[in-house]
Amino acid sequence: MVLNPTSLFARVLKGCYFPSSNFLDAQAHASSSFVWKIFVWGRDLIERGSSPGECAQVAVRWVGCEVVEEAFLPVDRQAILSIPSTSYRMLDVLCWHYDPSSDFTVKSGYRFCKSIEMVAGSSRGSSNSP
Repeated sequence: MVLNPTSLFARVLKGCYFPSSNFLDAQAHASSSFVWKIFVWGRDLIERGSSPGECAQVAVRWVGCEVVEEAFLPVDRQAILSIPSTSYRMLDVLCWHYDPSSDFTVKSGYRFCKSIEMVAGSSRGSSNSP
């Protein structure tokens, strides 16, 4: 749904569950189907294990000179303003950090989920210890 939002599957889900927003902002409600709740849970898992802007496919967005002038020190301003801008824009992507390809897989998602459970379990265990 993130990589191919125009697919029939993604369009049907959008019509049913998030007609006025996007998949990354969609919510599951008490009346939502179990399948939709699993999609939202998986999406939240992906968001916890990924971040925007850390893959080679991510483009730097150009900011106006006045913003750079106000927000940065002179030495940094010069370096920032000397970066050439591109004539085309690429879309930002989410990069999954738990697979060498940066793509989410069920296997890497499962391993990430288990590592979260292990960390949560060990922190609960240590707080309950005498």
